[in-house]
Amino acid sequence: MERFFDIYLSINAKQRLLILVTLLAAVVAGYYYFIHQGKQETLSKKENEYREIEAQREAKQSYLNNLTKYEARHKKLREDLEIARSLLPDDPDVPQLLAKLGNEGRRAGLLIQTFEPKSESQKQFFQEISFGMSVEGSYHEISNFIDSVGQLDRIVTVNNLSMTTPTLRNQKIVLTSSFDIKTYSYKQ
Repeated sequence: MERFFDIYLSINAKQRLLILVTLLAAVVAGYYYFIHQGKQETLSKKENEYREIEAQREAKQSYLNNLTKYEARHKKLREDLEIARSLLPDDPDVPQLLAKLGNEGRRAGLLIQTFEPKSESQKQFFQEISFGMSVEGSYHEISNFIDSVGQLDRIVTVNNLSMTTPTLRNQKIVLTSSFDIKTYSYKQ
């Protein structure tokens, strides 16, 4: 080591300064190339990861801030679905429908003469079930029955209504009415 100092001291001052500056530049370049540049790349990667994670956090925070709105909307949609399912049930449940129609007919004061299944047809996303019905009663009783059928908790329609053979019984005009009743169920 002393030999290097002796050689260094024997060189003139300008050359010593040039060697010192060259060594210093080599140390700085080595530090930059081997240490600083690798750390800079790692830092850039970490900053990108941080931005991605921060964006995800902000999106989730936004979702959390609106969670009550989403829950209320979900609850409303579930209620709407239940209403739609009652109007267009998954199961045709014909016996229950027949019992309801019989009760409504008796409540309206009608004499139900016939009730017969007609047809079932498959539509795009629902099934249509049709029944033929014949009743006797006054015009007012028949119209009350048809109105009460329209008020049922599922979709039921009355079609092809005809009223014939008016007769006088117990001081009221009694009609024989025949019509088709159609109900629908969701086709799964």
